[in-house]
Amino acid sequence: MKNDTFFWVLLLFGLSSISLSGQPYTLDKDLKPLLLELKQNENGKGKLVIANAYLNNEELYYHVKGHDMFEFVDVSIFSNIGNPNFKVELAHNNWNDIQFTKTTSEAEDGIINFKLRAYDAFGLHIHPADQETNITIAVSATEPSMTYLDSPFRKATKAELGVADESDSQVLAGTPSENSSNRLLCIIIGIAALVIALLLGILLARRKSTTLLIILLGSITLLSAQRGGGTTWHNADRYRDWLETQSANPSGPWRRAGEVREGFRRADKFLGGLGKNIDQAVGLYSVAKSLYEAHKNLGSCMRSTPPPGMPSIPSFCESNECEQCFVDARRALNNNRYSLEKLKTIYECTKNYTDVAIAFGNSFSSLPGGGGMAWGFERIKLEKSINKLKLAYDQKYQELMQSQQQLLMDLNDCENEHGLQDWYDRFGHLLYEFNAMYYKRSS
Repeated sequence: MKNDTFFWVLLLFGLSSISLSGQPYTLDKDLKPLLLELKQNENGKGKLVIANAYLNNEELYYHVKGHDMFEFVDVSIFSNIGNPNFKVELAHNNWNDIQFTKTTSEAEDGIINFKLRAYDAFGLHIHPADQETNITIAVSATEPSMTYLDSPFRKATKAELGVADESDSQVLAGTPSENSSNRLLCIIIGIAALVIALLLGILLARRKSTTLLIILLGSITLLSAQRGGGTTWHNADRYRDWLETQSANPSGPWRRAGEVREGFRRADKFLGGLGKNIDQAVGLYSVAKSLYEAHKNLGSCMRSTPPPGMPSIPSFCESNECEQCFVDARRALNNNRYSLEKLKTIYECTKNYTDVAIAFGNSFSSLPGGGGMAWGFERIKLEKSINKLKLAYDQKYQELMQSQQQLLMDLNDCENEHGLQDWYDRFGHLLYEFNAMYYKRSS
């Protein structure tokens, strides 16, 4: 790889710290997906991006980013004119890694909808319709929801409090809170991005090794650059105004003015549900649980359930309205636990991808034209980047675990004050030891 190329890869991916990949991977230089970047909804909560495009005889490609792994993402795609039939594929790591496939003819009211959670960018591949048309692509994301780990605390029994007549235990509701990002975690995300970028750069620089490239990235078809055009909004009202303007001045596919009414009906249905989806009170435990069940995880390295074997820790505090010291300490502890969860997810997803890629590289570099010696040198570079990621993980892990111990000691003071003596030595250390073991890097 040329030095200047590596410099720009480092600058772009190492400093951006936004997502692990800019788009699903491709080796086709003519395939240039358009970016749909989720940004703050200008007239509501959450994030939003709405795009318009003409769909004729060319395939359209979009890649979506700007979401967090704790946000629920909804994708809606529909025709603004008539009832044309077309197919949409949602891809993950590469354009042949198809996670969902839907068609407008099978979708309710002709509105294709995907519900998902993702730790990085994903792609939308829209196939030509059976007639020329104008389409809307809308992506929304809720506020972050950190609830699936559950609360580790339960009501202490009378026996545990040192009172006669032991009563049954009850599980306390958790205190959801927003993720507290910090500089080192961003650096880890940047290093993870760099590892993937470096590998892609290595493979793209070795275009003569076609066997390896085809098998690794699953791409055998050369596709032309899309010319879908279109406009992007982060404001639903402005999108609706644009739709009305277009229907009043028909041209191109809009010339079928009599069929525009169907498109308006779909747009109104989408916009009507937008407020409900985006403004959802995802902080409420019961609502968030149902959303986790409805939205599919992209990538097996993501979780939406508590770690198996997580201990249930007795506590004097029976509700989230307890003394202020309980509320503040638990909120900070919840942030700490989800930071550990995000750290583990980023590392495991990156490591899984690179392990598979290196295995392919090792296998096929020995083939004629595979460039075995060249691949050996490039693999060393990649392994050095992975080692940097490991060091960054270990450093952040130690920082978070030290912070967690201090937070548990803060809770220990609250428990002692309200009657549950020696709380950390008796109970709190179990949570610390479990998290220390579960989130410790294993490879």
